[in-house]
Amino acid sequence: MKRLLAVMMIVTMLLGCMGVASFAEGETPVERPVITNSPLVILYEESTDTLMYEKRIDSTNAPASMTKVMTAVLVLEYDPELKGSTTVSADAISDKYCYWMNDNHLLAGEELTVWDLMNYLLIPSGNEAGTVLAEYVAGDIPTFIDMMNAKAKELGMTRTHYEDPHGLSEENKITCEDMLKLCRYAMTFENFRKIVSTKQGNLPENEIRPYPIRYSTTNRVMNPRGQSRYDTGFTEDIIGIKTGYIRVAGNNLACCMVHGDLTFYSVVMHAHDEQQPDGTWLEGHYMDTRELMVWARSFQKFGYAAGDEVTTVERGMHASEIRLLAKDDIYALGQTGVDEKVELNKIPLRVKAGDVLGKLTVSDEFGNVRETELVAAEDVFVGPILYVIPCIAVALVILAAALIARSHKKAKN
Repeated sequence: MKRLLAVMMIVTMLLGCMGVASFAEGETPVERPVITNSPLVILYEESTDTLMYEKRIDSTNAPASMTKVMTAVLVLEYDPELKGSTTVSADAISDKYCYWMNDNHLLAGEELTVWDLMNYLLIPSGNEAGTVLAEYVAGDIPTFIDMMNAKAKELGMTRTHYEDPHGLSEENKITCEDMLKLCRYAMTFENFRKIVSTKQGNLPENEIRPYPIRYSTTNRVMNPRGQSRYDTGFTEDIIGIKTGYIRVAGNNLACCMVHGDLTFYSVVMHAHDEQQPDGTWLEGHYMDTRELMVWARSFQKFGYAAGDEVTTVERGMHASEIRLLAKDDIYALGQTGVDEKVELNKIPLRVKAGDVLGKLTVSDEFGNVRETELVAAEDVFVGPILYVIPCIAVALVILAAALIARSHKKAKN
């Protein structure tokens, strides 16, 4: 009996202390990239809340046209369905508020739908669309700028400041970390996601502007146009978001990729161009983003959803099996797997469904350590053998004593 109990205790202790490395077959591992063109970098996976890559993420830089993401957010909060329309004012396209426009641009007096303006704002980065939309939402541009800074504060963008709705000002400031917060919020709007994932569009001519404006996305990772150094090989998974350039800002790009159940965001800022062996120059923010996304795509999500079975426990010779479930979702990223550790509590004789019987810890290469309780899947009475064996032993002792007494009595007779 003592030997049996000792074996059971050792088995329980081994299960409780055992760390299990969980490995699963995944895509070919990709080495962590060394980003050289962009001094400010962040890469983040949303579903597992994983910061995968960071370089000076709290340093400020002018966002340039990435500013338009905040402009779009305020428009969507004001007109979520983008059903309105507005007229281009002379003030909106004046040098005071919008001095850098392409040869083909909006003209004072033309009426446009807000849907068309938002597409023109976010896909080809039409600067004058930012000022027109600012007046549509706030009545005037200074009031809209106040709204931009108030929204940044509300979103926890503590090192962000806006001076215009389009990004031309050198006084606009943002960090990679703050830009990530803004992008994640913007992508909660269905119409924003739809627009920034669009590669081409068109503003038809009208009575005021006698020419159409045809445009393409400025995001060359989403639309490489034949340039292999920008092409991830899975451009269908790149769904935006926004580029930005002015001289003091360098080249900026906030990007989003959805791969299966994973959503990756990257931000690179102040990137410089890189000269190629043939003497041509390629833009660093596209090459850096491509490298980040190729690396990101080699990762998978490992772990358990709430209610998934993690392991089972058997108690000694009785073979009463207890299924242990994850109480909460617990996931981490890995290329081939993540580390799991199961720790068991002392198992009582009677177990009810939902009883906490242990803890699961999952850890990844990024320093994340996640924990959840392990709970019993159903009611189990795990202890009958502990009662049966002593009872049998006692019965055998009594029987043996009786037999010995009887044999002694016969001997006397």
